[in-house]
Amino acid sequence: MADALDLGSSGEIRGGSSPPFRTIYFINEVCILETAISKINESESEISFVITPAEYAKSFEKEYKKEISKVSIPGFRKGKTPVNVIQRFFGDSLKYKTAEKVAAEVFFDYADTNEIVYLGKPSIYDFDYKPEENLSFKLKYEHFPELSNLKYSDLDIEVIDWKITEEMVNEEYRLIKEERTTTEPADIVDSIDFTVKCDLILVENTEGIPVPSPHTMDVHLPRSQEEIRTALMGKVVGDEFAFEYTNTHSHNHEDGSSHEHSATYKYSGKVLEIEKLVLPELNEEFFKSISDSEAASEQEFIDLLRADMSNALDAKIKKETIQRISEKLIELNDFSLGEYQFNHYLNLIVDDEIKAQLAKRKKSVKRDVLMKRMEAIATTKIKLFYIEQAILAEINITVSDQLIEQIAKEEAEKYNQDYETILNIYKNKDNLKDILLTDALYDYLIANNNIIKVEKVDAVEMHSHH
Repeated sequence: MADALDLGSSGEIRGGSSPPFRTIYFINEVCILETAISKINESESEISFVITPAEYAKSFEKEYKKEISKVSIPGFRKGKTPVNVIQRFFGDSLKYKTAEKVAAEVFFDYADTNEIVYLGKPSIYDFDYKPEENLSFKLKYEHFPELSNLKYSDLDIEVIDWKITEEMVNEEYRLIKEERTTTEPADIVDSIDFTVKCDLILVENTEGIPVPSPHTMDVHLPRSQEEIRTALMGKVVGDEFAFEYTNTHSHNHEDGSSHEHSATYKYSGKVLEIEKLVLPELNEEFFKSISDSEAASEQEFIDLLRADMSNALDAKIKKETIQRISEKLIELNDFSLGEYQFNHYLNLIVDDEIKAQLAKRKKSVKRDVLMKRMEAIATTKIKLFYIEQAILAEINITVSDQLIEQIAKEEAEKYNQDYETILNIYKNKDNLKDILLTDALYDYLIANNNIIKVEKVDAVEMHSHH
């Protein structure tokens, strides 16, 4: 018996359907006495062969002559050494090597004839050859995952039911106005609508942090903590001030426990410069300028802002829903992934990451570090891809040219663009159909599963495009 043998790699996808489970088969005038195919897992199968000496003799003789022609023994010209001399020197080792080649060719011919799909490097094991006796061996090969009994409908999918509140809309409106404020010199701080330049020093702290040198900073009062606001209120240029701030936070431990921790910091400072924040005049011109002329009054803009934030939130909820569905699909339809496919895809995404780092002129992370870091990402993505493809095949969703034309027409009307120009862009986009198929798949999955919205007390952070 021999260890597993490396047959090399075709690097190609070979074929279509699998042959019968057990059969007697003829290939290139060689009668394979018996074959049997069994499934190891979703991505790997095993095929066994048994061939009688009479049935593999012709192929064996042809390969054996090739091996003999390569032999060089002192006293004989290369390729002219008598067989009995070779036998004395090499025993049955050349015959064994020849039998291995015959076995490999039997599989490759068998795979081509039966359109067997195999990826990467098939390997022979349980190889049993003795001269003048049956040649038997098993071969393991990797193929695309064969998935069945998929679970993808009537599932309970929980997502957070994010909501837009009036407080969130008002806060966004305040930030939009604040971003468009101007400043003017002022003598005294009499409200929070000020920016104050000051020298600041950390005088004392309970954390034992070394006291740094004074540093100059701009304090924007609308976004500052209440303690510094209070300390600066009523101050003029040249005034000194002091304030104390306590930070309370939780520390989480590996055992799941946590404890609260507080640290107190004492500061002193001196006012160097004061500027008052001047809000823009809230007139029709202002609201048109911040809304691309879609709103002419404060109420119209707030309504537009609310709708804009609501649309952004709907997109966020849909994205999270798709993420939860994806996680559930892998959880319920998990399968064994072939090593060749995994390594091939992992190398592809690592190559992309290295290219992205070079494009950003970032310091390149070592390839082996990236390979380790991205293993989980590669596993998730490739498993999800095969599950999605299997579901698409079952529900028979396709993307037609008519659909692309319809989308191009809608986009052209929405953005007032030339239809033919948009259509040509779409037709030349290589992965457009894949994107549309994926979108259609998840629209189907959202419609055919139980999307359970769970309330979330914490506010969601939303920012509009205005």
